[in-house]
Amino acid sequence: MSPYLSVLPKKLHRYSCPLWLIPLFLLGGCLGHQKGSVVPGTQISTAVGESAPADAPVFAVRGNYYVEQLPQDGRGINERIVDCLRERGLKAATGEAGQAPENTDVVVTYQDRWMWDMTMYMIRLNIQMKTPGGDLLASGESYRTSAIRKPPTYMINETLNEIYDEVDPSLVVEIPEEETKTIRRGKQGSSQYNDEYRF
Repeated sequence: MSPYLSVLPKKLHRYSCPLWLIPLFLLGGCLGHQKGSVVPGTQISTAVGESAPADAPVFAVRGNYYVEQLPQDGRGINERIVDCLRERGLKAATGEAGQAPENTDVVVTYQDRWMWDMTMYMIRLNIQMKTPGGDLLASGESYRTSAIRKPPTYMINETLNEIYDEVDPSLVVEIPEEETKTIRRGKQGSSQYNDEYRF
């Protein structure tokens, strides 16, 4: 018998994992992900009025936020973002793009994508933190397929948590229990239908 035939299986067995685990690893990466990042070079200010170099974008973490509503947003995602910011003790307002008050420190933009699977659900949410002049400071994303769908407020909170974990962990909040329950699928008007997905 060739030595390669007798040795190769032993080596494979030493470094291999059960075959049934492989689909789980692959599926886990496809079901969803959450991430947040800060633009390199951004000056982080955790106190209102803290000075920074004039040529460096400043992320005034505890400053005044203004959430720009998407014109096509008919679900009030902008208002939900404001609520989530205020729950962290931050000052936030919302309105049309380009209408931020003069005292605005951080402009928040977002993009929400929805899909249909028995009911409409949010599959992806992107949030960007910018200076009033439009410089990107930080961004976050939550992506969840139907199998692990969550209410919009949950996805907003987890996206904000990803961002604040990079700049001020004290603003990372524990998501309330009622927001962590996976939404059950059902027809509109049925007892299983959740208003978070009404459209």
